[in-house]
Amino acid sequence: MKKLFSFILALVMLTCAASAALAYSPEEPITILFWHTRGSGANNAALLNLVNTFNETVGKEKGIVVEEVFIGDYHNLHAKTQLSTQTDEQPVIAVSGCTYYYDLALDGLTANMAELAKETGFDRNNLLDCFLNTPGNQNEDELYGIPYIRSTPVLYYNKTLADEKGLSLPDFPTVDEWIEFSRKMHTVDANNEVATWGTTILGNFSYIGTAFPRQMGEPLIADDCSGSPAADGTALLKTFSAWRSWVDEGFYRPQDATGTAYSMELFYQGKLGSLITSSGSAGNITKTLAQNGYELRVVGYPTFDKDNPSTEIGGGNLVLIQKGNTDEQIRAGWEFIQFAMTDAMVLAETQTTGYVPVTKSVASYQPMLDFWAENPAHYTAYQQLAWGVCQEWPTFDLLGDVNASINKIYSLLIQEQSITAEEAVEQFKLEMESVF
Repeated sequence: MKKLFSFILALVMLTCAASAALAYSPEEPITILFWHTRGSGANNAALLNLVNTFNETVGKEKGIVVEEVFIGDYHNLHAKTQLSTQTDEQPVIAVSGCTYYYDLALDGLTANMAELAKETGFDRNNLLDCFLNTPGNQNEDELYGIPYIRSTPVLYYNKTLADEKGLSLPDFPTVDEWIEFSRKMHTVDANNEVATWGTTILGNFSYIGTAFPRQMGEPLIADDCSGSPAADGTALLKTFSAWRSWVDEGFYRPQDATGTAYSMELFYQGKLGSLITSSGSAGNITKTLAQNGYELRVVGYPTFDKDNPSTEIGGGNLVLIQKGNTDEQIRAGWEFIQFAMTDAMVLAETQTTGYVPVTKSVASYQPMLDFWAENPAHYTAYQQLAWGVCQEWPTFDLLGDVNASINKIYSLLIQEQSITAEEAVEQFKLEMESVF
């Protein structure tokens, strides 16, 4: 491990040595705040590795000290960032949820990093195309969000339990294959009580579920933001009907309204056979399941149509807060963001957490290739970027309202089971009349 850390230090020093000189120096260092959403587990470990490695290398060389502050989830961080710029207590760098960062740009709170990229020789085109085809990043003169902790949903299953039953799944299963697998993983005891649930999905519908109707050729929101093809057509009803049928049949465990912790604990105890959630949880899930004596396998997000795969790309971007900060502070923050995009740091992030690599060069970076060869589960999430759609696309003023509406309706249908699939679609249509 020490050899790997030394290698990373040497590489990032070499990569960043050519950056433009700044006004501050080791003799007169500058301290900048970095607000983030990564407070525990593998996420926090990766965050601290990034900050500490920067402070010990490029930061030490140039006189920049980054102080990290955990704020909370994406929603809380977004709200607090907006408020902070009105009180002169703003950070310099922040992790902004992918459906929030463009709002900050439209409000004039964040810096356009395109000129900084040109000035320092940062190759924006090394970012994966899917992250450049997003609002605020789509032309050479704009760069408002740098992809940082981005993920695709994947299917985790308890390989130990599956092997005992002689079950397995292909690397990229269909929905039918996943459901049949889940039915067979589901077991009850002598009292007809559930011993092991077959499967569940953890996460809100706007991240986990919207890919299903897109697989059927009818996205939840039209690319021109003119309406909802999924609701006006048949795809949303088919998705809701299938999902509810799994619940009614009994092998699918509905999400808890209180969060994901209990379902995760069931999975760790071998009382839940499989689950779909973010690839960003892979580090924690792999470690905890192994501690309980189980082997994990990760496969791709199931698809209704194997010839038309689609998945969401969620997560957060790095932004520079412009309002209230000096040019010196903004430039120091840019040094840190460049550092985070080096191959060595992108690799370290992926190794620790399961978030996908966000740059093109890392795909030919030998340490990453070696890691993928030894850890194919991490490669699965990356492969899905080829057919993934960023959650922030298409973006319009009321995207948040659409997401809130579909998530609420999904909760009524699946968690509370208080409405039918048909009623769910009609309610969504009604609520969208004021949006589109």
